[in-house]
Amino acid sequence: NSLVGIADSGMDGYANEHKRISQKVKREYTDTSPHRICHILVREARRTLDGLKEVCAYIGDQLGMQTMAVGPIKKPSQALLKSERKYGGDPLLVTDYCRASLFVKDVASLLALIEIVLSKYANIVRRIKLSKLKCDHSALTGGYRDCKINLDINGHICELQIHLISMWLIKEGKGYTHYKDCCDHNVDVSSFDISKTLTGLDREVLSDLVTVGERLVTRTPIYQVQHYHENQIRDYFALANLYIHYGLPEKAEYILRRIVTLRSGYKDFGPCHTETLMQMELLRKSLKYQHKYKSASAISSQIKKAKKMQKQRGFDEPEPPKLSVLCATDQCGAFEHVCDMVLDPNKKERQEEKRKMDAVEESRALWLEERRSFFN
Repeated sequence: NSLVGIADSGMDGYANEHKRISQKVKREYTDTSPHRICHILVREARRTLDGLKEVCAYIGDQLGMQTMAVGPIKKPSQALLKSERKYGGDPLLVTDYCRASLFVKDVASLLALIEIVLSKYANIVRRIKLSKLKCDHSALTGGYRDCKINLDINGHICELQIHLISMWLIKEGKGYTHYKDCCDHNVDVSSFDISKTLTGLDREVLSDLVTVGERLVTRTPIYQVQHYHENQIRDYFALANLYIHYGLPEKAEYILRRIVTLRSGYKDFGPCHTETLMQMELLRKSLKYQHKYKSASAISSQIKKAKKMQKQRGFDEPEPPKLSVLCATDQCGAFEHVCDMVLDPNKKERQEEKRKMDAVEESRALWLEERRSFFN
């Protein structure tokens, strides 16, 4: 938490937040559509890629890195979607058209990398975003955390994404699938309601979406889908949503029953998982729209039971002793707390301050030791 970045607001990319860096504003953009600007910036990014590769190669040589990834260049459609989702439709605020990833083993190695960047490329550094690594800042969608360094190479802002290997190993597994899907579709699965996305679309548009969805899943019939077919399950779930909004709840029911069965029986999800509950809720709707009220009511009861189990601290944990029982023998610490408040009312604040100072000093000692190994 003691780390301080450069031009890091701590909340860049969130709604109504001001991003402190952007691509260069040019006169030619005045009467140009955002989509066209994205295409122009993608061409710039391709010309800049070799310069970014040189930066990565230098950093890699200095730190003895064995792995790095340069590119791919962000597509115009991806950039436009990101600008609309995060930056109010301004494509100049997208700063990762040209990007690369570097991997460090720990925070000490990350600090070494930052020092190398600042000593060699200080004149082109535009931002060092460290806030996502701090415990008192919210993580990225799905819980992921990394460091981002933006460099101005030949007039185009590029992005170095610095990943902690321990987190990257999770991201490379199923964690990244969930993370990317949530980012692509702006989804928080704990409160997501797809009806808000599809509401207002005319029937012709929905028909086209249904056609695309059916074409996407045609290679794998729903009865052949298994619990490890992550992409197919998500594609079928999207199609089920479209069926319901298009007025085909019977088709949605057939898909959802299979998906719910797969999710409920899989140890990584189970009947109490948030995603399973979301799929069960859609199944309930499909049944209700077919006037299968008895079946819908049964699903509703299962949802309530699962949510109740979800809220429990643990299925086999004993019930914690009541506060009155603890207080009777002063096991709750109430008497000690009262004495502390009377004799030393600032004790809690001082303890917290000491804890932070100890953490900073520990990080500093670790960094100094790591720094000697890099620069001596």
